[in-house]
Amino acid sequence: MSTIGERDQKIAASKNYTFALSYILGLHRVPSLHRGEWHPPRLLFDRSALEAAFAVIKFVQAPGWGTFVLQNRCDIPVFHIMRHPAGFLNSWRNRYLAKHRTEDVLDANRWRLKNVLKEDPSWEERFGSVESMDVRESELWYWCYANEKLLEHGENKERYKLIVYDQMADDAVPILQDCYSHCGLEWTNTIERKVRKRNKTSFSLAYSWKVELSQDEQKLVRRILDGSRLAAYW
Repeated sequence: MSTIGERDQKIAASKNYTFALSYILGLHRVPSLHRGEWHPPRLLFDRSALEAAFAVIKFVQAPGWGTFVLQNRCDIPVFHIMRHPAGFLNSWRNRYLAKHRTEDVLDANRWRLKNVLKEDPSWEERFGSVESMDVRESELWYWCYANEKLLEHGENKERYKLIVYDQMADDAVPILQDCYSHCGLEWTNTIERKVRKRNKTSFSLAYSWKVELSQDEQKLVRRILDGSRLAAYW
């Protein structure tokens, strides 16, 4: 039986397994009524439709989990969404860094990069001195490492697909049609209309960094991207 738990994201859009009453009461936005996993009430959710839904698990900046799935679960398609590092930095700065103490984030970032070097010392020359990095540089270096690792492990596997976020923001329809086909899912006119409607917002988000990042931040992005195989995508 399908369940919903604390780690499930709030349902922000219409789903075929939610009834109208869920939206009237606002319960479609509640991922869990209590701790742990719970069975959605039949009055609010169509359990059979929920069980039939295609399950999607999202990893954020977690190359270890991504490579594990690529190496051990040949039955699972993997979509690697890669955003321009300047767009990533701008979003991370506004949505994460702004809500946390810079000192705490920097300590965690440096710790993370030191662990990367323990696992893969070949990055030492590219990183340089981890202790001398500021919070933005340390975050961008991990972005570079995480995306290169996923690309390295997935590029020769048929079930792996790299999606460049900026290209999807330009025109998401052909890219998402391919994703649906890859998963064996039906693409409908209703889905296409919703995608085109949201595409305008995605486009503005994808390129807002050009006016919101400082010149120094943009130079930092270019420095880290130079010499990376990821530069070929922009």
